[in-house]
Amino acid sequence: MQLHVSRDIEAPAHRVWELIIDIEHAPEILSGVERVERLDDGAAFGVGTRWRETRTMFGKQATEEMEVTTVEPERAYTTVAQHGNTRYVSSLRVEPLDEGRCQLAMTFEGTSSSAVGRILTATVGRLFAGSTRKMVEQDLHDIAAAAEASTTD
Repeated sequence: MQLHVSRDIEAPAHRVWELIIDIEHAPEILSGVERVERLDDGAAFGVGTRWRETRTMFGKQATEEMEVTTVEPERAYTTVAQHGNTRYVSSLRVEPLDEGRCQLAMTFEGTSSSAVGRILTATVGRLFAGSTRKMVEQDLHDIAAAAEASTTD
């Protein structure tokens, strides 16, 4: 399963970047995130930054361990999470549009290494894809709202 979601934001790219790398404050920004626990030394955001993120999905709490694997400073980063036989890769990218505006895009992909997982993805994966798309769209909405609110202060 792979999806790509984007939205324009009425805020400068550098402000959106600051929000998306502020892992510790994600529960205050993202309505879908309940808790975040840093697992590294709390140093500056970069390759190797690790945390546990807890969300409620399908009526149950789900906690995933995330690790940043690539960073383009001020522009994009990718995280990887492993849950059982499924590997999740998420990428966030900020593109300046013009003065004071940018586009935020997220790509999300889940890949199973087991035959059963691949069959489930092919058969019921579409149900999960719709819910995952809504979750990602809500995350982008929440980031946009925080960025736009901070530019009017």
